[in-house]
Amino acid sequence: MTMATVRSDFPFEVRTTEHVWIDLPDGARLSATLRLPIVDHRVPAILEYVPYRKDDGTLARDNRQHDYLAGHGFGCVRVDIRGSGDSDGVLAGEYLATELDDGVDVIAWIAAQPWCTGKVGMMGISWGGFNCLQIAAKRPPALAAVVSVAATVDRYATDVHYKGGCLLGTDMLPWSSTMLCFNARPPNPRIVGEQWRRRWLERLAEAPVFVHDWLAHQRRDAFWQHGSVCEDFAAIDVPVMSVGGFADGYTDTVFHLAEHLQAPFRGIVGPWSHNYPAVGVPGPNIGFLHEVVDWFGVHLGLDHAEADRAAWDDPLRVWVQEWVAPATSHVERPGRWVSEPAWPSPNVEFEPLFLAPTGLSASAPSPTSTSGRNDVTSGLRQGSWWGYAEPGQLPADQRLEEPAAFRFIGDPIEAATTILGCPRVHLRLAVDQPVALVAIRLCDVAPDGMSLQLSRGLLNLCHRNGHATPEAMVPGELCDVVVGLDSVAHDLRVGHRLELHVGTGLWPIAWPSPIDVELTVQLGERSRLDLPVRAAVGADPPVPRFAEPETAADGATEVIAPAHHRTLYEDMSTGTVVLTDHGDAGTIRFDANGTEMSSSATDVWEITRGDPLSASATCDRSWTVRWGEVCAEVRTTSTMRCDATHFHTTDSVVALQDGQEIFASRRQATRSRDHV
Repeated sequence: MTMATVRSDFPFEVRTTEHVWIDLPDGARLSATLRLPIVDHRVPAILEYVPYRKDDGTLARDNRQHDYLAGHGFGCVRVDIRGSGDSDGVLAGEYLATELDDGVDVIAWIAAQPWCTGKVGMMGISWGGFNCLQIAAKRPPALAAVVSVAATVDRYATDVHYKGGCLLGTDMLPWSSTMLCFNARPPNPRIVGEQWRRRWLERLAEAPVFVHDWLAHQRRDAFWQHGSVCEDFAAIDVPVMSVGGFADGYTDTVFHLAEHLQAPFRGIVGPWSHNYPAVGVPGPNIGFLHEVVDWFGVHLGLDHAEADRAAWDDPLRVWVQEWVAPATSHVERPGRWVSEPAWPSPNVEFEPLFLAPTGLSASAPSPTSTSGRNDVTSGLRQGSWWGYAEPGQLPADQRLEEPAAFRFIGDPIEAATTILGCPRVHLRLAVDQPVALVAIRLCDVAPDGMSLQLSRGLLNLCHRNGHATPEAMVPGELCDVVVGLDSVAHDLRVGHRLELHVGTGLWPIAWPSPIDVELTVQLGERSRLDLPVRAAVGADPPVPRFAEPETAADGATEVIAPAHHRTLYEDMSTGTVVLTDHGDAGTIRFDANGTEMSSSATDVWEITRGDPLSASATCDRSWTVRWGEVCAEVRTTSTMRCDATHFHTTDSVVALQDGQEIFASRRQATRSRDHV
């Protein structure tokens, strides 16, 4: 794996202002850090706007990226969203109208600064990748281009809350727990002065539990439509670079934007997890910041922009992965870059493989029905829906997985085949319960039997006609459904076989249906896998190489190394299975200000064989910061359980100053299950 080169020699020296206030029209103030090149002329600006605390939470990352970009001639502005870090207020939720309106005001403030040319770009990953698309759709006059990494265009269908109408057990509560811990943290006394403790107590008392809102909206309603740019792609009229990784949950976004945006577009899909491509795993890494410099250089009018390198022949580049022995983490995924002139690509056609008694077949068999069920523990070796590809977070060899209700395997591949796009599975099926889900896994099986998962898909069958108006299934009644699988780019080798698993659960990625389900599938013409097959494009000329990865220094010293482990345990006497994921971020010290920060996160998912109502999730978070002699700590615990009709959550927060408890709360909530 190529490690990013840390550079200190840039075209321009950089001056950093740790803190400035941005005054908003309603009187609130947002805290910003400025990194400006030392030049005698105005420069274009790049804004990153997230709630993860510029003075500690993202400081190392900001140093790596914003120092690099400022060193290449951009003014970089890192702003804490209202209610986060040192900014005023309380963070009441994700992507609220206030957040987006504030973002428009921030862009206007930046454009009016005496050092700025008046042109502003936005960039960000995850939350920052979301809101730069959402703010672009509001068309602030000074916004000229966007770089969005690991984001989504549909807050309901492709985010950490629901997928295919199924509640994401590995992600909804853990993410709410993470944000509960973030929102309970204090501002920096050095920045906000003596009022820091009062403002901390206000946040502790007023910060909401996000999962309450998410469980109150179990179908795709106006709550989720807000901020989903897929509602009106045409609203985005500035150039967009979109980046995703196949080890992340947000990969499909690049293809969605490539298909629907009319503005200038560049898409990059690599092997990475939920991280920037210069440093994320699995590798190989690329010179992502080179691409950002070129993209913004051209679209923001930087005088020395390398316009020739910014003009790609094709707008979309994808890393086609090759076979690798399945493992729960990979340092690097072998493969090759290909480029596509558009999406959908003229080089890709769907080829049908029918579900037959003998497996996957190129020809449709005579109609016949088969029934089966799987245990609620199926899915424990799936890894995470999204993550950082830490050990245990990628799918294991699928031979180790609890069997699904059905397994369909194809004949050995006779000619090398490239899959590129989102496979679709059509099923004619019936279930014996009014609420049920279907979970699908697509695998590449080597001649020795090792099974590498390529993609997966989920559908809450009550959402078969749409996510806005769920309808209970009629037990025993056949219906036709389509399950979209996650995007994949993969070279199938000669002698390997495709394998399709169809089941009724995928715990803990999907929260289980309230009653164990028997699934009946009618094999034949109406049950098939549509496989997106890429034709060989001539000799597939080499795609121009990306630059080698580079960053600036992170400005941090590791005091205690991070650690991560994932364990799976079963009590053989009770049939209870416990999956634990523990990540300790260690301790780092920031060189510029001496701040020390530590954090850890532990998620535990528990279920008992044969009992879907035994499902539970428990999330513990801890965070400590030391500003000289002042020490602040936050500890949170969140749990979610269920019965046949309701979800039950409990969230507790404890805050300590210099070892003394100053706040404690415990909140419980119950929400009805809405066809989930």
